[in-house]
Amino acid sequence: METQKTNVVVIGAGTVGSMALWQLSKRDGLDVVGIEQYGRVHSHGSYAGESRVFRTAVHEGGTYVRMIQRSRELWRELEAESGRSIYAEVGCLSIAPEGFPDLETALGTVRDFDLPHRVLSTEELRAEFPQHRVHDGDVGLLDAHGGGLRPEVAVMSALDLAEANGAKLLFNTPVIDVEERPDGVVVRTTQGAWIADTVILASGSWSSRLSPS
Repeated sequence: METQKTNVVVIGAGTVGSMALWQLSKRDGLDVVGIEQYGRVHSHGSYAGESRVFRTAVHEGGTYVRMIQRSRELWRELEAESGRSIYAEVGCLSIAPEGFPDLETALGTVRDFDLPHRVLSTEELRAEFPQHRVHDGDVGLLDAHGGGLRPEVAVMSALDLAEANGAKLLFNTPVIDVEERPDGVVVRTTQGAWIADTVILASGSWSSRLSPS
């Protein structure tokens, strides 16, 4: 079978691959191919399931905050372009004993980056969130920009938009081999081969099959 040429091949059409395909498909003059070993949105990926939490008041410190803020903009952009509800910005509540290290880091993050939030005392937590068992000395941090994402809807929406923008998507097509050559990168699949200027490997936990090291 003849090796076909393209600019970019994205291997894996899950969390990262679908978003890469969506963004790349917007670029004028760029031929993009997405290759997925399973079907269009499936139960074998790390994104599978009904929901994922989204936080801006992160416990890991400020390193990721600018990226998180940008990703929030992109979730809204994906909703607008797809016409689907993907991100429910209902707030994200963290509860811990006063002085708990992770909570203190998150409090520092919201203050450093001026993120919308509320700090709740033990009494306020018990009054406003009676569904939780609040211990004496617990405090709460309500991240106003936090909420829940619908991961499967997000992946489906990104793939639909990428395809509508002209990306070629191949499903149920396992990749057999990836070979770097002076003239490009060859991706061999069960449905033929592609040679691309760039290959994005977005196969998540399946990546060790292609690159065991």
